[in-house]
Amino acid sequence: MIRPSSRAPWRAAVMGSVALLTGTLSPGVASAADRVYRTVDLIYTCEYPLVGEGPMTIRIKGVGPYAVSEGDSTTMRDVEADLTVPEAVAEQLREVGGVNGIRGSVDTGLRITAGIPATATIGDLFVPQQMHEDRGDFPVRAFQKETTTLPTVTAGPAPGPLTIALDNPLTMRLDLHFQNSSPQWQRQDAFRCTPDPGQDTTWSAIPIT
Repeated sequence: MIRPSSRAPWRAAVMGSVALLTGTLSPGVASAADRVYRTVDLIYTCEYPLVGEGPMTIRIKGVGPYAVSEGDSTTMRDVEADLTVPEAVAEQLREVGGVNGIRGSVDTGLRITAGIPATATIGDLFVPQQMHEDRGDFPVRAFQKETTTLPTVTAGPAPGPLTIALDNPLTMRLDLHFQNSSPQWQRQDAFRCTPDPGQDTTWSAIPIT
């Protein structure tokens, strides 16, 4: 891409940078100009319903550009998250309430450097119905759907990089499945999960040209 001859596009982009786009599913591999960005496994501390504070492991991935020009905007897409409820918490939920399934949605807080806005949220990642009948960790998958909102991020001055990180809390809105209750599916209050300190929470570091 040709680098802008002035910083005017960067200033002008401020007005429109906080707009949210409705997520569109784009199945298939990334194009030649794109790549898949992933976090490492991140440990969060969550305020679980019924059992209180406990850990959760979270990993997120999505498709974004290899590079972005100064003042240009970009949006991550094909976003997926893997969330793991550890065995100890899964067993507590089962023992206290007979909980063996979840469904709902997740909002993921982001921190952005060398770009605007400085913070943003991926809203309404879909958590389909998932059951956990066996012992062990409870793996949970969340992914982008038509109603997911994805933040548009505008690149600051070169060379960047434009960095998106998972430094901010996420919010979970879940129905829990109670084996011995009626109704079995019951909505819970939203609860937050906060990343533990001392981790590299970087999701993407996109060069700015």
